[in-house]
Amino acid sequence: MSNSTPPPPSNPDGPQGGGPWNGPTQGAGGPAGQAPGYGQPQAYDQSAGYGQPPVARRNPGMTIGIVGLVLSALSLLIFGFLSIPGLILSVIGLQQSRRAGMRNVPAIIGTVVGAIALILWIIVLVARR
Repeated sequence: MSNSTPPPPSNPDGPQGGGPWNGPTQGAGGPAGQAPGYGQPQAYDQSAGYGQPPVARRNPGMTIGIVGLVLSALSLLIFGFLSIPGLILSVIGLQQSRRAGMRNVPAIIGTVVGAIALILWIIVLVARR
């Protein structure tokens, strides 16, 4: 038996290269000096902790939908031209809510009531002539 030491492993990248024997490189593991899997921290929803209710998102079209519903309902009571702006505002509120992926029941009701009030208003105007 001989006490000779084995030769060092050959390094294809050269002595200054970033091969597996000369230290970390920037590659699959991320920037040099970081172990794989330790990149930027993941974004977690930290809005509510244990025992707290989740934070509700605000519906962007809710206010406009409610205003449209009120105008549409007033147009039925007054039987006037308020059905037109009520219908328009209800449709705008409904579109904004749908773009945000939310429901808007007041805007739906305002659209239906505004359309009915507008049809009734047109019928009355035509019948008077």
